Amino acid sequence: MVTAEYFEQKLSDAKTGRENLASLYELAQKAIHWARETSREKGFDSSDSCRAWDTVEELLTVISNRNAVQQNPTYFDSSVSNTQKQ
Repeated sequence: MVTAEYFEQKLSDAKTGRENLASLYELAQKAIHWARETSREKGFDSSDSCRAWDTVEELLTVISNRNAVQQNPTYFDSSVSNTQKQ
């Protein structure tokens, strides 16, 4: 059975770049399934359910950022300089 701790470790690995993009897509599918099951079993408003969906959101953010960097390697540099200009 997949646990919150499993996803926390995988999310940590993803944030540090230790997970490749293909495995992140697979992990996201597992996380969504886990969040749905958790919500069904514990109730959508439960703390476990909220934690599961927060994990999904963080994982999708990591994937989105990784995609942005692959498409435009200077993505983060330009976003930093744009915020400094404001």
